[in-house]
Amino acid sequence: MSNKAIQRYTRTLFLSASSSSDLLESISLDMKLIQTVILKTPAFKDCLTNPLFGSKKIENLFTSFFKPSINPLTFNFLLLLLKKKRIDLLVDIPTSFQLLYEKSKKIVRVSVVSVKELTTEQIEKLKEKINTLVDANVIEIENKIDKSLIAGLQIRIGDTLIDANVKHKLNQLKRKLVA
Repeated sequence: MSNKAIQRYTRTLFLSASSSSDLLESISLDMKLIQTVILKTPAFKDCLTNPLFGSKKIENLFTSFFKPSINPLTFNFLLLLLKKKRIDLLVDIPTSFQLLYEKSKKIVRVSVVSVKELTTEQIEKLKEKINTLVDANVIEIENKIDKSLIAGLQIRIGDTLIDANVKHKLNQLKRKLVA
């Protein structure tokens, strides 16, 4: 699968949808729906990636399943992928689109791993601190629990990991003592 082709088709859809904020929001929701269907329905993903599955069957599937519930621009985009014989790219396009959408809206996703669930107050304080590090309109925090951390947090913002947990600090100390 060509990463350049995925980016090209994603960018084309994104630019087409960027004419209005409402349209961009609608297409984003459509991409989330398509992504959910692909992830939760292996048979659907198989029909997209299997060249033996006829394009007419896929078009009928799109028409019956997606046409009533998605924006016409999204539906026409699906038909374009089908016509250009690039429907296999649809497996990765929703994720790629969401990344472009979040970047344009300055939405930053943060993964926080802690020993116990963070309180609303702790999350708000963390958002304030993170906002000083990144330029964001919206910070979405996903809190994951890992009892093995002992205490502290692991914060992942994009490719950056801030490891401020006791287990990590103890392991660093152990490496220094052993060396």
